[in-house]
Amino acid sequence: MPRASKQTSAAVCASLAVMLSVALCLVVGALMAKSTSGSQEACGRPPIPPTLDDGDRILGGSEAVPGSWPWQVGFLDHPFLGGEFFCSGVLIDDQHVVTASHCVR
Repeated sequence: MPRASKQTSAAVCASLAVMLSVALCLVVGALMAKSTSGSQEACGRPPIPPTLDDGDRILGGSEAVPGSWPWQVGFLDHPFLGGEFFCSGVLIDDQHVVTASHCVR
């Protein structure tokens, strides 16, 4: 096989691998978005009561039960490697998050 053909084959294989990876990410993302989207009737109302009890205070507020504010999101650096929280946002529909501009620079 001539050298140019080997390079072309390698480039085609690399491109195919990238396209398959992107397609897989899109499918997984779509499935996750579909499974986590809540009903419109419950928007803005927590499905789980948000406070543990009135005695536990954090900076003038109550400690929230995990899952009680499902429209609140957190951004992590490298989430697949353990991640570290660096910013937050709020879901405004099933595909959009409102956050501060410094979170996405």
